[in-house]
Amino acid sequence: RLGIVIAGSAGGGVQSTARLIANAGILSGLHATMKGEYPITVGTGFSLAEVILSTKEIHYTGLEVPD
Repeated sequence: RLGIVIAGSAGGGVQSTARLIANAGILSGLHATMKGEYPITVGTGFSLAEVILSTKEIHYTGLEVPD
């Protein structure tokens, strides 16, 4: 199980990067989850995404400690 946190400015490609990593994991035969957090105002403030990749089913999508 690998937990990844990606953070940056809103509009900086954080969510796209997380989606790309999750899709790459799925195409490689892994289970993947992605959870995004960003402000309601588009393009301003922060952006945060959590991605989990695992060889086993993922039952809890939260990250206690990222890798």
